[in-house]
Amino acid sequence: MERSRIGASGASARSVFPQKRVPLYDVLRVLAILCVVLCHCVELMYASRNSWSYSLLHFVGRLGVPVFLFLTGALVMSKEFGSPERVARFYRHNLLDLLVTAEIWVVLYCLWMNLYGGVEVSIGSYLRYALFIEMVPFAHWWYIPTILSIYVVVPLISSGIATLSGDDGKVHLAIKVALGFSLFANFIIPSYSRFAPLLGLPSVGTQLVGSVFGPYLAYIITGFLILHKKVLQGIPATILATLAALSSACAVIEGYLAGDLWYDSLFLLTASAALAELSRRLMSGLSGNSVPATRLLSACSFGVFLVHMPVRDMIGPQLGAFPGAAGAVLLFLAVAVLSFAIALSVWFATSPVAWLRRALLDA
Repeated sequence: MERSRIGASGASARSVFPQKRVPLYDVLRVLAILCVVLCHCVELMYASRNSWSYSLLHFVGRLGVPVFLFLTGALVMSKEFGSPERVARFYRHNLLDLLVTAEIWVVLYCLWMNLYGGVEVSIGSYLRYALFIEMVPFAHWWYIPTILSIYVVVPLISSGIATLSGDDGKVHLAIKVALGFSLFANFIIPSYSRFAPLLGLPSVGTQLVGSVFGPYLAYIITGFLILHKKVLQGIPATILATLAALSSACAVIEGYLAGDLWYDSLFLLTASAALAELSRRLMSGLSGNSVPATRLLSACSFGVFLVHMPVRDMIGPQLGAFPGAAGAVLLFLAVAVLSFAIALSVWFATSPVAWLRRALLDA
């Protein structure tokens, strides 16, 4: 998740933000974190995942990570890495800053598990978490080492794409081939294998490796091409809306068949891509900055991501009388409100100390 850098501090929302922001990105970032919170609340409140309501709500929740990856692509892949100084600056302000935030939250999660979760975290366990040898036992944590790994190669990939792409919106053949190969190995084959039994067809596998980072790098490059290069702007809106609707329906079915929907779903990719392009067009007529409230919520979204799982685990047991969709929606509302309240509190409490806010929220 690429967060915009905060240029100044102050009491009002308007004073803490730089003047140049993209309203679309702020709106998408807020919607994305709400989807992530919904996803994890749905996973907790359903005793069985073999239901259409679970599959529908879970699909909506799963849209969050693709949108975050799209934004990462639009913001990070568009950077210039033509000199060692720019590469070093990227590593320092993106990779290193995120690593510092991750290590701080590893400590906070360990303290939380010891004090509230009833899990005694040993020094050995802490070191395995801190060194990324073992995953912190929260369902959202996989995203952090994934983004850290991708940040390592972003300057190389971005420079390659910049070299191959012009300013006319056209996509170089090498990029098309690479994305097509990733699409085949990381999306088409997994989705086909989930639908194959329903169609009476044999499942297939492949030993091809579409990307060293699985489907995630494909989302990042897709987001760069859609939001920054605007490669889909020539497709009529009616076709995009139809694609989004059909892909969403297929993604819900795929999630129902598999009992879960993961990011290697071809239909999740196409639905999120179509929705991102439609959102870009919807907000393309807006000029100026985002409203202060949207900018503030957007800037705190990564803080919400970091805090929402402990909040969910604290509130979830209190809603045991409301299983299924009702409980998931109630839990989502409670977790979203409380998580934003915590993130905003940290934001304003640390405004006089910019380095501390950045260390805690990477914002």
